[in-house]
Amino acid sequence: MRVFVENLEFVGFHGLYEDERRDGRNYRVSIWADVTGIPEHDGIEETLDYRRLAEVVTEVGVDSQSHLVETLATSMLDRILERYREVSRCGVTIRKQATGVAGNPEFVGVTLEKGRNV
Repeated sequence: MRVFVENLEFVGFHGLYEDERRDGRNYRVSIWADVTGIPEHDGIEETLDYRRLAEVVTEVGVDSQSHLVETLATSMLDRILERYREVSRCGVTIRKQATGVAGNPEFVGVTLEKGRNV
């Protein structure tokens, strides 16, 4: 079963350039987690609450600083795998507001997946 959160938004202070770390940029993050088992009853205790995924994204995205979006993505996935044993694999797409990039894209970013070493 896959639990997900799409297009969570926050302002983060990540980047190689001083103005990115000083002024911040808008981020949109989509994250998913594969959870072992399928709930047999109608209770949240049998699954991973998507609010918990959103908390990890905002904790790492707002409370830390990384030079690379790739490092930020890895930190988010590592935190999920450390915190939630029921997650077997997870993935994240990070979209960062682009400024000063040729062609004037709205966002730049990465997609990364990670699973447990069994």
